Amino acid sequence: MFSLRTGFCVLHLVFLWASTLANEKETSFQLQQHNVPMSVDVINLKPTDNSNKHNNWPGRYLPDRSNGENYGSISKIVTENEDFAVYSAPKQKKNMVTMGSMDINSTCDDGKTNLTRDWDGSVYNYTCMQSQFLPVTDIEPLLERDLVPKYYVANHVCMKESISYNHDIPSFGPHRPAWARYGEYTFLPKQRWLHNLEHGAVVMLYHPCTHPVMIVRMQAALKACLFRHIITPYTLVPEDRPIVLVTWGNRLYMNDVDTKLATDFIKKYANHAKETTARDGQYDHLLIQPAELISPDDVNICPPPHKRKNRI
Repeated sequence: MFSLRTGFCVLHLVFLWASTLANEKETSFQLQQHNVPMSVDVINLKPTDNSNKHNNWPGRYLPDRSNGENYGSISKIVTENEDFAVYSAPKQKKNMVTMGSMDINSTCDDGKTNLTRDWDGSVYNYTCMQSQFLPVTDIEPLLERDLVPKYYVANHVCMKESISYNHDIPSFGPHRPAWARYGEYTFLPKQRWLHNLEHGAVVMLYHPCTHPVMIVRMQAALKACLFRHIITPYTLVPEDRPIVLVTWGNRLYMNDVDTKLATDFIKKYANHAKETTARDGQYDHLLIQPAELISPDDVNICPPPHKRKNRI
């Protein structure tokens, strides 16, 4: 009887020891999961009139704790009652790669394969289906600025996966690995020109029903300013301001072409992005006219005619 009771106690102790060991392993695994660096994407961003607000904000942009807390989503506050941005820490996806990876290939994205993922080739995206827009003198230009977090890194997304945005004209965000060759296009999807923005480019978007004279004037001004430019029609441009210049984090809407204003915008915001490489892109589907070199590496933005590289 004594030996049976002793055996039962020994078995009970062994069971408790095994349970404790299993719990320790489970806890350790959970902590390891939270210690893995997580990519952070902005999923909502409200523009603000004060571009210096984020400089004085005492909060943190990135979830950097590793104590096992769950960071499904984090809201950051600029003022007491105003949401500045909402961030999520998504799980790593097999079709999403980080910057710097050798991801320009037929498996991920070569700029030629599976292009219908971003655009089905519809003529409605670059054809005017109504009367042309004429300038209205009392509609002022509009400047929108997105406060891009200092440590924000846009993901490269392979062609096996779609990309969506929370703004009709995004100024930053995830994009395709193969950026577009610079120049004028019959149509270029935003998933391509967003990568060009990240390299310091200026993108000119115009509604297909914009008056041709306005288009030509804006094209001429932009082409004379820098090599890194993209020009494409875009039906999501607002009809009251049918010409939009976009840089990384900035949008200038115009009802009519103000060459002085546009040039000032380009000088101030071009070539100021996360990466400022002047290398041409790989994607050239429906490229009408390649960009011409204005100054080496676009170091001289909007130079006088006698200083332009292609005029020497």
